[in-house]
Amino acid sequence: SGDITTTQLVIRRDGDERAPYFDPYPKDTYDAYTGDKIFINVGYGGSEPTSVVWYKDDESILGFNKPYEKFTAVFTNGSVIITDAELEHSGRYTVQIFNDFGRVEASTRIQVSERTDLVIVEPLPRKTYLEPGKDLNLSITMTASIRSPEDIVVSLGHSSRGIYEDLTEHIIYKLTEISPDDGMDSDVKYWTLNLTLPRPFSQASGDLTLSVGDTYSGDISTTELIIEQEGRGPFLDPLPRSVEVHPGEDVLISTDTQGPGPITIRWYMKTPGSPEYSEVVADEKYKIHANGSLSISDIQEEDGGSYRLEIANRDGNSTVEIQVNVVEKLAGLVIERPLPKVTQLSPGNFLTLNTSITTDISTEEEDISLTLIHTARGFKQDLTKHISHDIILKDLDEVNGIRLWKVGIVLPLPFSQASGDLSLIVKDKHSSDETSTRLVIRNGWGRYGPFLDPLVPDYVTVYVGEDVVFNTEVKGNELLAEEWYKWDRQRGYVKLTDRSKYDIHTNGSLTIPKARIEDSGDYMIEIKDRFGNVAGEIIQVVVVERSDLEIIKPLPKLTNLTLGKDLLLGVKVHTGFATDEDDFTLSLEHSLMGIVEGIPSEHFTYEISRVFDVDFTKQAWNIEVVVSHPFSDLGHLILSIGDTHSGAITTTQLVVGGVDVLEEPTIGPLPDSIPFYPGENVLIDVSVKGSAPIKITWYKEESGRYETITSDDKFTVHPNGSLSILEAQREDEGRY
Repeated sequence: SGDITTTQLVIRRDGDERAPYFDPYPKDTYDAYTGDKIFINVGYGGSEPTSVVWYKDDESILGFNKPYEKFTAVFTNGSVIITDAELEHSGRYTVQIFNDFGRVEASTRIQVSERTDLVIVEPLPRKTYLEPGKDLNLSITMTASIRSPEDIVVSLGHSSRGIYEDLTEHIIYKLTEISPDDGMDSDVKYWTLNLTLPRPFSQASGDLTLSVGDTYSGDISTTELIIEQEGRGPFLDPLPRSVEVHPGEDVLISTDTQGPGPITIRWYMKTPGSPEYSEVVADEKYKIHANGSLSISDIQEEDGGSYRLEIANRDGNSTVEIQVNVVEKLAGLVIERPLPKVTQLSPGNFLTLNTSITTDISTEEEDISLTLIHTARGFKQDLTKHISHDIILKDLDEVNGIRLWKVGIVLPLPFSQASGDLSLIVKDKHSSDETSTRLVIRNGWGRYGPFLDPLVPDYVTVYVGEDVVFNTEVKGNELLAEEWYKWDRQRGYVKLTDRSKYDIHTNGSLTIPKARIEDSGDYMIEIKDRFGNVAGEIIQVVVVERSDLEIIKPLPKLTNLTLGKDLLLGVKVHTGFATDEDDFTLSLEHSLMGIVEGIPSEHFTYEISRVFDVDFTKQAWNIEVVVSHPFSDLGHLILSIGDTHSGAITTTQLVVGGVDVLEEPTIGPLPDSIPFYPGENVLIDVSVKGSAPIKITWYKEESGRYETITSDDKFTVHPNGSLSILEAQREDEGRY
């Protein structure tokens, strides 16, 4: 047997006998909403040893050796963190710090209010009228539990004749808190949102949708936009900026010319390799419609390129360019693993469905949409808006130009819970496929269909040589059989009969000893009873080679340490594809003059989050470490990170506060060119980063040399480096 005891060694210099003091002092008040994180920032100094005790409403709640379940921790600098604020956390908090030479005390008040959903209480009008060429102004009133306008996200979309345009990047808005009027709830915060759109959109009649959200909730409001067309030059309503078609298709570039007549219409085209535009002549291939639309029959690759439409009347003219891209037809979406023929569900339980699909290699996750329809006794119910789903990329076949996706769906309880048929329709930009299952609701009279308890997971990843184990138990009345199958692309699901390779237990569990790469695939258990009821579950198994842990973003060479403050460290690592968050181990050591000392785990905390899959053998993780008690202000910190079979270390040298680690300035991405119409407001949006202070200077090329731009009524240089040009004209064209 054995036991240990510890003590903190403090070297006290002559004349270092000081009473405790605060640095910094806590704020007077902290306002928060339920669910917020509250950090009461306190620091202190004085001769060691020093003790810290916190009180809430004069009742002792916690110190270094007295944890309290409502709080995460008291850091060694005296600060307190509340991770999930509740109404009961409201009150007066007092901290006392004392040593052998005195005691100091400070108080603060926390006020936690109930969080309310963001709701638009005064929406947009049903119709909004806009004179051509004018800025659009909109206003709403809403309720929201926010502390500042930065907590709000605003988006605006314009829809006209089937074409949707996202206008969010062009809008300018201001959020102002207002006092509630008579009849309003005095316990709720009210805000007015005033929005201006300075004319970058198509100026076409249609529908505007304004979406407003905070971290927890959101709401939308719509208005019908009506453009008043009296006395102006012609314009187009609407016209796409680019069109993507396949060889052999008939194409209609649809638009509608607006304005006082008569209007002349001319189309021009410039194919790849042509130096100039040539006018399009109407013939069997091309047809120019009276409303300005252009039809192209049996389009081929040589018909692709840039097209230009010019329209004019007595009051003016308008020109727009459209890019027509002729691309080979893409591989269609195919459901590789359909839903089972029968899906059983106990009343009151969530419904879970799993499938896999293949798409063209260019398809992204946001291109895939799901529709779920429930049919029972002749009645159809669209359940799409109620489902939650995960679409995960699982494989990439560059040779055949396809991607394999895993699709998981969870449906809570909004539907009729009646036995019937479920149809799942999966679409991408180019194609769709459908699969269905017979939904059987188990009755409540004691004769249940077969089921698994517990359910096997729907996805398992292991390393080569590890055992794959599905622990479950088949339950039900008068069971007849349970069988395991593995999916084969040519033969479908094939029954597992090789007992030397697979251990199938009497309770329905399955073990695959010492898994190999070829054991990857979809496995299904099917169970039956004598009443004809059938149930099944499908599990996807991925077996991958082991990959050692690798630190791809180590600690910096120097880490700036502020005395009395917590130290934040961050690294990024790669691990094998089968590594989970629970497989990680971390240790921290301090080295000074050849002496290495371990930092106890109670003096540091860490968070691990998966960033993305690097490929189908590796994945990336971010690791953040907060050190509340670095043992010395000098020396090196050594961070060791390991998983189940490998590990790596990274080090950093501590630098006492006051020494800045400088970051060189960088300029974020700049567009190559920006088109604009005369009179528009132009924003050249960039992001400048680096250690402050940063000097930002913009130049414009004039007569072969660059001239400095100064901020005035026309030009504005923003703190992030962006440049605004107010009501830009042709003389503002050029290189910046």
